[in-house]
Amino acid sequence: MQTPEHTIAILAVVGVAMVVAPRFFQWLFSGPIKADPWGEKIGADIENAESMPVCHRCLTEHSSIAHFCPQCGAAVGEYNNLLPFDQIFSEGEVFRNGTNLRMRPSVFIIAGYLILSLSAYAVFAPVYWLAFLRNLFRRAEPPPLPDSAA
Repeated sequence: MQTPEHTIAILAVVGVAMVVAPRFFQWLFSGPIKADPWGEKIGADIENAESMPVCHRCLTEHSSIAHFCPQCGAAVGEYNNLLPFDQIFSEGEVFRNGTNLRMRPSVFIIAGYLILSLSAYAVFAPVYWLAFLRNLFRRAEPPPLPDSAA
């Protein structure tokens, strides 16, 4: 049972939040706009209509209408996640990246892979989790030795 003191305390917290939240967002977005991380020449090249898009994984040029990279198979299409058939392959690429690629271990990344794989694989999710955790905890590969060509 709620007492009048609890009700007043809840109303006070809501009132303070209503005053503080807009001021916080105003402060957050009032900072200076940062410059582009690249120069004007690269920005102009990106905006050029004749420039070719590149794969985000292997940097291979591909057609603007391509759905997947011809070199590495990564999903590069603008609408891959909206097309029902292509979405299956996009999801497969994400799950494959979880078991093959090195990634920065983050609580959100790990939780995302575990929860999404549970929703996609249901009872077979623990099999995926084994491969995912094995990839997560594998040792870093040693750097290649330099060639001693004199």
